[in-house]
Amino acid sequence: MKKIKKFISILSLFSIVFGFFGYVPKSLANSSQINIPHKDYEHSFVVDKSEYISEIYKNDFGFTGISSRWPVDFIDSSVFLRSGKSSENMGSWSMVSDEDDKKDGALDFVYGDIFNSDKDIFFQYKVVFSQEYFNKEYKIKFGVFDTSSQVGGVVVSADNAGLGPKIISRSEWGANEGYMKWEPEYDEVKAFVIHHTAGEEGAKLENQASVVRNLYYGHAVSNGWGDIGYNYVIDVNGNIYEGRSGGGGVIGGHTLGYNSGTIGISLIGDYNIRNIETVQTEALVNLIAYKSFQYNIDPLGQVYLKNKTIRTVIGHKDLNSTQCPGNTIYERVSDISYKAKEVLANYPAKTFGAQLISYDNGVNVYGGDVNKIRVSLKNNGNTPWQSKGSSKLDIVKTNGELPTVLSDFGRAVEPGQIGNFVLDITPPFINKSLNQSFQAKIGGNNLNGGDFNINFNVITPEYKARITGKSPGLSLQSGKQGTLWVEVKNLGTKTWSSSDGIKLYTLNNYNSLFYTNGDWESQTSPGSLDNQNISPGSIGKITFLVTAPNSNSQYTEKFVIRSNNKNIEGGPNLNVEWSITVSGSNIQPISIDNNKDQVTYSKNIGDYDFSYISQSPHISLNPGETKSVWIEVKNTGKTDWYKSVLRLATLKDKESDFANGSWLSKNRIALNKEKVLVGETARFEFTITSPQNLGLNKEYFTLVADGVGWLKDIGIYWDFTVSPSVSSVNTPPNISSGDVYDFAYINQSSHLIMTTGETKQVWLEVKNTGNKAWKKGSSDPIRLATSNPRDRSSLFIPSNRVVMDRDTVNPGETVRFTFNITAPNNTGVYKEYFSLVREGISWFKDIGIYWQITVVANKDTDVTGSNSNTQLIGVPTGVQTVKVSSSGPFIIVNSSEVKLAEGGSGGVVIAFYKDGKHYFNFNGKTQEASGWVRIVPWAPQTILTIDSYTDRPAWNPSINDNKFKGAVEVRYSTKNKKLWIINDLNIEDYLQGVSEPLDSGNYEYIKAAVIAERSYIYYHLQRGGRWPDDFITLKNSRNGNGDDQIYQGYNYTLRANNVPRAVTDTRGEVVTYGGKPVLTPYYTQSDGRTRSISEVWGSKQSDYPWLVSVPDPWSAGKPLLGHGVGMSGSGARGMAADGKTYKEILRYFYTGTDIGKIETNRNVRVGIYYIEM
Repeated sequence: MKKIKKFISILSLFSIVFGFFGYVPKSLANSSQINIPHKDYEHSFVVDKSEYISEIYKNDFGFTGISSRWPVDFIDSSVFLRSGKSSENMGSWSMVSDEDDKKDGALDFVYGDIFNSDKDIFFQYKVVFSQEYFNKEYKIKFGVFDTSSQVGGVVVSADNAGLGPKIISRSEWGANEGYMKWEPEYDEVKAFVIHHTAGEEGAKLENQASVVRNLYYGHAVSNGWGDIGYNYVIDVNGNIYEGRSGGGGVIGGHTLGYNSGTIGISLIGDYNIRNIETVQTEALVNLIAYKSFQYNIDPLGQVYLKNKTIRTVIGHKDLNSTQCPGNTIYERVSDISYKAKEVLANYPAKTFGAQLISYDNGVNVYGGDVNKIRVSLKNNGNTPWQSKGSSKLDIVKTNGELPTVLSDFGRAVEPGQIGNFVLDITPPFINKSLNQSFQAKIGGNNLNGGDFNINFNVITPEYKARITGKSPGLSLQSGKQGTLWVEVKNLGTKTWSSSDGIKLYTLNNYNSLFYTNGDWESQTSPGSLDNQNISPGSIGKITFLVTAPNSNSQYTEKFVIRSNNKNIEGGPNLNVEWSITVSGSNIQPISIDNNKDQVTYSKNIGDYDFSYISQSPHISLNPGETKSVWIEVKNTGKTDWYKSVLRLATLKDKESDFANGSWLSKNRIALNKEKVLVGETARFEFTITSPQNLGLNKEYFTLVADGVGWLKDIGIYWDFTVSPSVSSVNTPPNISSGDVYDFAYINQSSHLIMTTGETKQVWLEVKNTGNKAWKKGSSDPIRLATSNPRDRSSLFIPSNRVVMDRDTVNPGETVRFTFNITAPNNTGVYKEYFSLVREGISWFKDIGIYWQITVVANKDTDVTGSNSNTQLIGVPTGVQTVKVSSSGPFIIVNSSEVKLAEGGSGGVVIAFYKDGKHYFNFNGKTQEASGWVRIVPWAPQTILTIDSYTDRPAWNPSINDNKFKGAVEVRYSTKNKKLWIINDLNIEDYLQGVSEPLDSGNYEYIKAAVIAERSYIYYHLQRGGRWPDDFITLKNSRNGNGDDQIYQGYNYTLRANNVPRAVTDTRGEVVTYGGKPVLTPYYTQSDGRTRSISEVWGSKQSDYPWLVSVPDPWSAGKPLLGHGVGMSGSGARGMAADGKTYKEILRYFYTGTDIGKIETNRNVRVGIYYIEM
């Protein structure tokens, strides 16, 4: 028996944050059908005798496994199952042991062990009761499934080191990796826990791999636990199977409270009634000995784990209240430990060897910055390299000036494998060429062959015309006047005088609508510099009056700095534009469908928001059957909802197989009334009709304001299970919805800015939307628990659990979880994730509840060294400045993440660089920032506007794409002598602002384009960015700034529907070759064939085997537009029009590749623009 209690969160689900108060989408691996026949049964009756025997039920498909659960109030009852290929020839009864560790009767239900069969059709159950249960209602549920189609070739694989027993891999026993929900987590291995599966009928099957597949499906899908709990499974023939996915050191889910630090090994069968076979004992002994060799464990030793001392080899019952692993195994645990010790003594001496495969050399690194240096080493020894424990691998400097830290690499590097490592190098502020030596070590000892030298060029700051700042646009009444100004820096060697004729002109010399008689020199020029004699490095200013036109509208005009007798270089950096709004609104009329009245609705997606209230239960249907479904949400936005605008939509606009005439279309469902005011509850009621295809379907939905945009995705979904009608000899069981544990998010305390060591109180308020009361003091209480990953240790609270404020919360009631947090001593921006858990049973849905906590140095602490006594000065005349304003709370920090100031909505920061130092002006005061200036929002909904930057699309010059998610950093590059304005944000947020694919294009093409973009970004992220000299990953490719990806920021996400949705739907997906993310060039159009990388850029073809020439018949006869390597945009659109999926498109243009996943908790540093210094 086993209990899966601790599971691992999806980090990718939840690396991007949507909406307010930390909502994030659920797993978007989503609505694909799980291609396993599956049927749920539920039966209830009143106990009136000591033994209840059910009817014999006939399933319409042969099944290999049955999962089960029943009320814990009947914990002392006994459940039995049997099956057969006919009702006249049923097998013997097999007791279904409960999976739960607790025996106090307080839990609502317990899981039964997986029952196995050989494609039987009929099944029957019985329950044996004591008299104390008479006259009580009993309810039991079964999940019947068939995993026989998931068959792998059972071929044993020798360990890479040539040591240890043979182990059948997951792919070899037929694991369908699509069932997995959680990414692996790792810890140091210290002990072994022995289990049994407790299903004796499984031990009798000839096909033992079928039992392992049933365990996997039953745990991962039928019970919803995400993966198989055991690390290894041993069958009755002594074969060893790989269990939990993730390799060496992965944390399983087999023993409540003791998953981290242990390996769970389970033997197939019930070892309370059968004896352990000799081949099984040998397999168990050999496996423990080998893993002890790998992880430096003494099989006869003891370890301290989870606040107690335990033996290194133990039975499950030593840690939890259970009969597992059965008496015949448990009584031999000591003997198994001794034998494992004896086998271990025959192992060879540990060898630790490495072969240097590749490393970065001769690279530029930048003073004061964390620079990523890549090193690849092959494990030539016989012992895994771990990221934790006594066999921990470290790479340290043996001489040199540069501090070095090895980044955590997670999965162990097994013998024969190549490990890819990243060194974080942080140089001081110097200009110098250095050579530094490094040594790989295991447990503090030098790793033979793991030494190497790297040459570094350490670069730190030194010192044409360029516009460095301008006034914001104006809102004026028609005919009224206002003042505009522009600042321009002298980047040349000559001092500007009046004879140079440097003036501001309208672009292309058109007559300006802003012309002001008496102030302007002409209708095409506002005039010259306010002051003359602008020396090199100084900034001049042109100030002028504008007069608003008479017609109500928004006007935008472009200007340029020019001389009538000098050739001033600077290109687009000499251009500037302003907008004057005379009037305007974002409220537009629409017509309601059923009448001619005109109403107004908001065209701003930011005005739309909602909170979840409740929904109808999940549903089981027969093919062709129709049932009703509903959901209630509350309008928590700033605008009313109209039936003709606000709809419930399928995620991705997927055409649902369950849609019928009650739907507006196959992906849209209407409100139940014409108008929903702000604060009111809306209800969507509709019916579904099941298709003929059997199986479990997850149908995901979210809200959309058609013509405006998509609302946040909180993971609304239903499980629709389609299965044939259940036949039985007499009467089938009743189907009911069962006990429901669910909640709705109500509110939470704000995100925080704290000083080190400070304590503050936070709270979360939720509503019980299930049908069972929540208890604070029972053995299965409802708790708020740390998540992402689940059960993690927190730096802010001493425990990973928070109790409710009340003892009992009945269905429909709200409750708060209130607790104190204390900031750690390390400064930085933290995200603390939490989720609700029913202790000892299961986790609630994870909607990504979190607090963002910005920890800054205590104001009483000297954190700036010699610069701690900040000098307040004014903004010097002639300095080019960067202006940033915020829509919400923010802080200003330096390069050490020390808080220098904080502000709120509407706050404005002016940053600049002078005489080798960074400064900022805020609230009328100017002070120095050590290192550089960084403006950081402390709430995800806060948007920063770079007011000193202009990016207006040609199709609508009234728009200025100068708003951005994430942080804004102002930082000088000594190498290129440029002051860069950098947008630092999450990779998925960045992609939503990339406007390269046409938003109105075919959706499969858009998804293909998004994944190619993400792959391109990730490729450069892995290599320290495309522009490391400027501290940036990519440039925004606007206004002549680079040729990377066209990035237009936050405004683009508001006006585009499909591109942001495609980013969400493909979250974390990249193109891989040999399992590794690769470079994915793309371009506009081919001429009938793509080019290889060697043909265009002369690269070594063997280094890029996926970038070869392929035919592109969709572009035949067209001119080549672009470099020609990789994916052709026109070809991809043609394939999508022909019905190809995005994966088929990508695999075609990138030969031999597949689609994989990356962690999405990576940030991209985008160069928005720069100031020449």
